[in-house]
Amino acid sequence: MTDINKTLHTLNCTVREYPATLQRLLLCASADDSLLLIENGVYNLTDATALAAISRSQLKLYCLNADLLARGLSNMPMDSATVVDENGFVELACSHQKVISWFV
Repeated sequence: MTDINKTLHTLNCTVREYPATLQRLLLCASADDSLLLIENGVYNLTDATALAAISRSQLKLYCLNADLLARGLSNMPMDSATVVDENGFVELACSHQKVISWFV
């Protein structure tokens, strides 16, 4: 990968549990950043309000396949996010200047 993107944000919680976390993330993010949903963060893919907010931010949206599988979400349509495996996670981290983890 020759292009270096600005920032990869990782989010491990849901908007329903911690609404302020996504709000803060979106305030800090730039349109050329990326967001990787991990752990319980993949549940945000089932939340129309969360998806709309992420879409408005113009972040590139990714989700971790292992976390989708672990939470029984692997069969849902992925129109809004690109699914990556662990190697894809590493590639995303290496193709960004920095990684910011939004953990609770």
